[in-house]
Amino acid sequence: MLANGPGALSLGGKGANQASAVAAFGATVSMVGRVGGDDVGRQILADLADRGIDITNVTVTPGARSGSATIALDPAGENPIIVDPGANSLLTGADVGAAQLGKAAVELVQLEVPLSAVRAAVRVTAMAEDTRVVLNPAPARPLPPEPDLVDVIVPNQAELARLGGGGEIAGLAGAVRIASALPGHAEVVVTRRRGGRSLPQLCPRRPAGPEDESPLGMKLPQWPVPSPSTSSRGTA
Repeated sequence: MLANGPGALSLGGKGANQASAVAAFGATVSMVGRVGGDDVGRQILADLADRGIDITNVTVTPGARSGSATIALDPAGENPIIVDPGANSLLTGADVGAAQLGKAAVELVQLEVPLSAVRAAVRVTAMAEDTRVVLNPAPARPLPPEPDLVDVIVPNQAELARLGGGGEIAGLAGAVRIASALPGHAEVVVTRRRGGRSLPQLCPRRPAGPEDESPLGMKLPQWPVPSPSTSSRGTA
């Protein structure tokens, strides 16, 4: 047995959480993805629509189950997550191409879908001069081979460490140093957990100085929000 506390079931997922957060700020949001032809898929679609999100390009996949994640929460608020992508593992470049992403002001992508779909999304918007691409590289894995087409990367501290080859990140200067070594030209915004909060930090793409408070990195304004768990905090 890994835990003995009460559990809870809720709708979510990185893409859905991000879409919901952006819609809550009043933006027009269209989501691209897949759900299964099951009760959970119908609940997901209804919830997204209730939040004002365009679900035209969320495809129902008969015979597939909707994706899910099992989150184990320890007393310190840390949370190992086991993801079953379900229908989202079947997302294709054709699905992405049908969504006309080049008309968007901002395209937000993450890695809970096949990398082929991520590549297709990035390539489509590369042909639209006014669309900015934001990549949330989670779950952490090697970046798609089109890093020059991404404008902003938003990892948490652990994801940045994995992208940089592993190892601990020593303060802001260490984060800047790893960010500077990533392929491409994207700006990097790292979220770090401290005292129950996520601290966003901008890491410009240039070498860091020796001090933790190097002027080449910048701590961004933060809004304290009590949170018992790190789940979805970096997503927000």
